[in-house]
Amino acid sequence: MKRRVLSDLLVIRHPIDFLRETLKVSGLKEHAPAGVVVTAAYHMAVRLYRGEFDGYFKCDTNYHDFAHAAETLLTMARLIHGAQLASKKIAQRDLAVGLTAAILHDAGYIRTSAESTEKGACFRAEHEMRSMAFVLQHGEAIGLTPSEIAECQTMIQSTMMTEDVNAMSFQSGTHELLARMLSVSDLLAQLSSATYLERLFFLYEEDRDSGAPGYQNPLDCCRKAISFDERARARLKNNLEQADVYLVNHFNARWHTPGNLYRISMDRQLKYLTGVVEQDGFDPRCHLRRWGSVKALRGLLAENRIATPG
Repeated sequence: MKRRVLSDLLVIRHPIDFLRETLKVSGLKEHAPAGVVVTAAYHMAVRLYRGEFDGYFKCDTNYHDFAHAAETLLTMARLIHGAQLASKKIAQRDLAVGLTAAILHDAGYIRTSAESTEKGACFRAEHEMRSMAFVLQHGEAIGLTPSEIAECQTMIQSTMMTEDVNAMSFQSGTHELLARMLSVSDLLAQLSSATYLERLFFLYEEDRDSGAPGYQNPLDCCRKAISFDERARARLKNNLEQADVYLVNHFNARWHTPGNLYRISMDRQLKYLTGVVEQDGFDPRCHLRRWGSVKALRGLLAENRIATPG
């Protein structure tokens, strides 16, 4: 029997599939108050990234795009499910805050209509703070209370690579757990994506457009992805060592599949990259194989109209 891989589990035929699975595994009902908040946040994010949200341009960062936001949301929901299976008690309103933070954690890359001369990548260094400001401005519209907005902002702050989550202050232990989950989800969603290696070319483009480039060319970006993987793994361990346990719980219960498929995918990506990056003539634009999948998902998320889950 063929071993299941992460990308096989949930086939995305429509953007709403991310939301449906998120609500399902996190135990939220779409018409219950907490489910309404998450659904509203998701729809807001869809409109924002597509350029349909008043006062904002369409997302123009191809690495930090809606696919990444949605994959972070789904990873967060899977971690929550695994934690619930491990007898962690998380109130539904707290779940809504954490999932809202996940889908909006990179909203700060998107330009307002007053920033017409910039590119979203220019906000790389400040995008978390801009995302926090976005939640402050629009959180009430999706049903968050002022205290929930403040905690949502703190959770987004936890995704900063320079932020020591262990030194942060939270309203409760539950909020701290959710912040750690979000920090972990942001990294896992990137490094485990089936198209992560192809998307490194987009990361190079964003870096080039940022105004403070750190990569010389796409190949240099691939080389440095190996060292970033080491930093990311250290941060994963520091922020939520139980992540593997929680995700194993989820995959066993939801998919009857053993192991942490995120780690398996990460390891496979790293092994492949380290094996090819120094080969003579290696060019990521030519030798990475999943450009078709990248284009298909991008087209689906950019063009299909969002539908109400039913």
